[in-house]
Amino acid sequence: AFFSRARVAHSELRKAEEEAAEVGGSSAGSVAFGVGPTFAALVVPQAVALFRRQFPRARVRIVEGLSRHLFPSVRDETLDFVMGLRTVAELEPALRFRPLYRSELVIAARKGHPLRSARSLAELTQADWISTSTLELPGGPVERLFASAGLPPPRLAVQCESQSTLVALLARTDMLGILQRSTLAAS
Repeated sequence: AFFSRARVAHSELRKAEEEAAEVGGSSAGSVAFGVGPTFAALVVPQAVALFRRQFPRARVRIVEGLSRHLFPSVRDETLDFVMGLRTVAELEPALRFRPLYRSELVIAARKGHPLRSARSLAELTQADWISTSTLELPGGPVERLFASAGLPPPRLAVQCESQSTLVALLARTDMLGILQRSTLAAS
């Protein structure tokens, strides 16, 4: 408990020091944020370029990871904010969520997949599935999708923490997964 409070105090002192340096003209400040894999590919390059044009002397620190792993760093003020998927779980009272956009989820498989002609979820229940832990939370999109069709959730064969690993495995195996459509366009 002490260490957590000490980190917050240190962060506040660092920010006060940066603000004082900005007023004195010797610094342009800094921003540190966490980003989920989809945002890293689709939003961050353009956002950082725009930010750098407006604040060319500012330092930028980017930490990539899943939202649920990054939120504690916002709470202890190691990170200023996080851009990532909102999980089904409730956010801590100290955190706020603001949607930047909504993305369509799609079932993804490799080209030539044996189930490529399937036309119903029932045809996909026996397949092995891969997912990131964010999408596999109880009440998450996979569970809701199958429940809406009156089906039990599919068998999760692999759970990974990396979007790039998930896409690579989908491309080279017969597993199925759910991805944001925008992820497929960026891959």
